[in-house]
Amino acid sequence: MHILPSKFVKIRHYGILSATSKKTTLPQIKSLLPEQSQIKKAPEEPRELNEFKPGICPYCKTETMLTIEIFFKRGPPVSFLKNSA
Repeated sequence: MHILPSKFVKIRHYGILSATSKKTTLPQIKSLLPEQSQIKKAPEEPRELNEFKPGICPYCKTETMLTIEIFFKRGPPVSFLKNSA
């Protein structure tokens, strides 16, 4: 029900987020999390990105892929519009 009957109170937070249990549950949860020194950080240097070559097959790594059609950013392909008219 989107609109509660009169004299009903909607409970927004319950469980570990309830107002009465936050003081006891949040310190327990924080103690279970790893310390900041144990969290692995991302490498400082950016990784090298390989050049994308659409003609190379991702499985056999040979240049056997052919481009059949290039789609526009928006809308259906032109060949589809010609066939449906």
